[in-house]
Amino acid sequence: MAPYGVGIVDVTKFGPEIQEYLERIDETLRPYGVRFLIHGGSYHTLEGEWSSGLIVLEFADMATALS
Repeated sequence: MAPYGVGIVDVTKFGPEIQEYLERIDETLRPYGVRFLIHGGSYHTLEGEWSSGLIVLEFADMATALS
C-alpha cells in the first residue's frame, strides 16, 4: 500500500509567492514520484464544519515519503 501525506491549509493569501509555488510544485515533487490525489478544489461538507483546503499526496513508497 502506498503511503500518503495529508495537508490541511487554513489560510492562504494568494500573491506572487503562492503563484510561483503552484507553478513549480509538480517539478519539485517529480523526482520523488509524488502524485496529487487532492489539491484544493471545491467540496461539499456532509457533517460538521469545514473551512480549510485539503491536499493529499501519494508517495511511491515509505522510504521516499520519509526522505
